[in-house]
Amino acid sequence: MYYCTDPIYECEDQQVLIDHYNTTSSGIITCFSERKRRIAARVYLGVAIFNAVFVIVTTLIFIYCATGRTTVISSDKSSPKELRKLRKRQTFQKRSVSATTLGAFGHLVFSTSMFMTQAFNNAVGCQLVLWGVVYGFYTWIYAFTLRAYRLHHLFRFNQLKVRYLRMSTADRLACINDADYQWYLKRTRKQKYLAVLPYCLYIASVFLILVIALPSELMAMQTLGTCNVRWGAGLLAGLYAFFICILVPFITWYLRNNSDAHGIRTEVLVDALVGIPFFILYLFWYILNIYNSEALSIYISKTFGPANWVIFFTITAHCFSVVLPIIGYILMENKYWTRCQHKFKKISTRIVRFLSCESTRRIDSEEAITGTAIMPELSMDSLERILADPDMVVQLQDLAIRDFSSENVIFYEKYLELEGKFREEYAHHVDSTNHSSSSKNWINSLTKKSPSIPFKILSSATPFAIHEKDAEEKEDIDKNSALKRFMSIPIPYKLYPDFVRLYEVFIKEDAPIQINISFRARHIIDKAFIALYQKHPELRPKPGTTTTYANPDSFYPNDEDDDDSDLTAEKPNLDNIHVSHHQGVDPPAELNFSMFESARVEVCWNIFNSVYPKLVEMYATIPSLAD
Repeated sequence: MYYCTDPIYECEDQQVLIDHYNTTSSGIITCFSERKRRIAARVYLGVAIFNAVFVIVTTLIFIYCATGRTTVISSDKSSPKELRKLRKRQTFQKRSVSATTLGAFGHLVFSTSMFMTQAFNNAVGCQLVLWGVVYGFYTWIYAFTLRAYRLHHLFRFNQLKVRYLRMSTADRLACINDADYQWYLKRTRKQKYLAVLPYCLYIASVFLILVIALPSELMAMQTLGTCNVRWGAGLLAGLYAFFICILVPFITWYLRNNSDAHGIRTEVLVDALVGIPFFILYLFWYILNIYNSEALSIYISKTFGPANWVIFFTITAHCFSVVLPIIGYILMENKYWTRCQHKFKKISTRIVRFLSCESTRRIDSEEAITGTAIMPELSMDSLERILADPDMVVQLQDLAIRDFSSENVIFYEKYLELEGKFREEYAHHVDSTNHSSSSKNWINSLTKKSPSIPFKILSSATPFAIHEKDAEEKEDIDKNSALKRFMSIPIPYKLYPDFVRLYEVFIKEDAPIQINISFRARHIIDKAFIALYQKHPELRPKPGTTTTYANPDSFYPNDEDDDDSDLTAEKPNLDNIHVSHHQGVDPPAELNFSMFESARVEVCWNIFNSVYPKLVEMYATIPSLAD
C-alpha cells in the first residue's frame, strides 16, 4: 500500500503490536517508525497538492499580467497610472514569458514528483524520482540557461544594432566582413527562426532523453527485477553538481557585461548564488543517506529526504522569477512598497558598483551626467529636448540597449534626420520670390514649436494667469496651424528613397527592426506606401532581400549619408522639384509628414514610457548615491 493511505496505528496499544508487529522493543521501534513515516507521507501529499496549485495559479497570473497592449496609442488619453501599468507589462514581456513559463513548468513537474515520492511506496516513488528528475529538473535547468542566453543575445543584438545603424555607408562597407557585422545581419534576417530555435532544441532534447532513458530503464529492471531508487537519486546529484560547479560559473562569466533594465541578470545571478548553500545541504543529506541501507531501499528513512533541499531551491527561484514580479505589479501604487523598492534599488546599485567590473564606464557616465547642461524631467517637453540633444541621445540609447528597445530611439533619430533634410529642401525651393526671408523665417518658427504631446497640468488660476493662459493658447494655436501646414506639404521625390528605407526597416509588418506601434498608425503608412509602390515601382526594394541600413545591397544606389552620390535616371534634379502648395500645381509626390505623425507620436510615447523614466531616475539617483 501507499504510505499516505496506510493506517496509522497506536503503538502503545498492545493488541496492535500483537497483530501487526511484536511486543519486543524492536517491534515497538518499528511501529513508531512506520507511524512517523505515514504521517509524513500524508503531509507530503498535502504539500504536493498545495505546491501544484500555487505554481499553476501564480504562473497563470504572471501570464495574465504580461498579456495585453504595451503600446501607447496616440488617440488615447492615458492616465499616469495606466502608463505605469503599460511600463510594467513591457517589463513582464521583455523578461520572456515563454522562458519563465517553461521554468515554472519544470519546477512544477520536479517538485510535485519529489513530494509525491515521499508520499508513496518504493514501487511508485522510484519511478517518480527518476522521471521527475529527467524531465522536471532538466527542464528547469534548460529554462534557466535559456534566459541567460536570451539576455546575452538581446544585449549584444541591440548594441550592434545601434552601432551599425548609426554608421555611414563607407564605414559599413569597411566592416562588411567583420564577424560581429555578419552575426548582426544573420540575426536581423532570421529573427523569428532564431526565436523559435531554442524551444525546438528543447523538444528534440526531451525526445532524445526519452529514447535513451526508457529502454535503459526497462533493460535494467529486467536484469534486477525491480526499480532502483539510486538511478534517480544519482541523476539528481549529477545534474545539481553540474549546475553548481559548471553552469553557474560559466553563466556568471557569460553575463559579466550584460546588465539590463528589467532585472533579468540580477534574477539569474541571485538564483545561481542561492543554489550554492542548498547544494551543500543537499550533498550533506545525500551522503548521510548513502550509509543508511534502509534509506536506499525506500529513499525516505526519515521524514525529510535530501531532495527537499533541491525543491526549496527551485521554489526560491520560482518566487524570484514569478511571484515577486506579480507582487510588484499588484502593489505598484502602494507608497510603502515603492519606498522599500527604491531603498533596495539604492543598496543594490552600491553593491553592484562595488563588485562590478564595469566601474570605469560607470565613473565616465557619472562625469558625463554631472557635466551636462540639461537635467531631464518627467515631461514630454523635456523628452523632446533630450531627443534633440546628441549627447543626451547617446545616454538615452545606452539605456535603450539595456531595455532591449533601441529601435525606438534609432527610429526617432532617423525621423528627425529626414525632417531636417526636408526643411533644407523646403527652405531652398519654396517661394522663389521670397526665398531669402519668409520661407526661412517660417522654417525657423517650426523648429521652436511647442511639445506635440504636452501634459495636462491642473492648478489654481488667477485672473492674471487666465490672461496669460489665453495668450499662450493663442500662440500655441498659431504654432499648431503652422505645424499642420508643414506636415501637409508633399515630400519631394528626391527624398523618397530615404523614406522608403525608413518604412522598410522600421514600420512595415515583419520589418527587420520593427517598432511597436498600433495597427491604426501602421495601417495609415502601409496604405500610403502600397500606393507609392504602384505608382513608382522602381522604389520597391529588391525581391528576396531584407532592407536594412546595414545592408547596402538590399536597395538601389542611394544613401542618406552621401549627398553627392549619383542618382538614378528617374530622380529629377533640384531645379525640377516643386514642393510649394502655393503654386497651384500638383507635385509629383504621394507622401507627407502627416502620414507619419501617429507613428512618431506613439514612438515618442513608447520612449517616454520605457527608457526615459530610467534616465530621469539615473540623474536623480547619482547625486543621492554620493550622499
